[in-house]
Amino acid sequence: MVPEILDAARPRWCAPWAVAEVFAGAGSVAEGFRDGGGFEVAYLNDIDPSARATYRANYGHDTRYDLCDARVVTGKI
Repeated sequence: MVPEILDAARPRWCAPWAVAEVFAGAGSVAEGFRDGGGFEVAYLNDIDPSARATYRANYGHDTRYDLCDARVVTGKI
């Protein structure tokens, strides 16, 4: 869907839903939620620095992307 259509269909008081992804790799699942459903990508995690570098090269630095073991992710941003 085109983002403008999503914005027109969503009431102004309605904040976008957010998605967080562990084992994110290059972030294609999270970005699919953003592109296909208007979700906000709130958080990404992986242990591979190359995966984060690829994500940032493709999508920028606006989303928090932590490099750490998923077992230590708490859900608090």
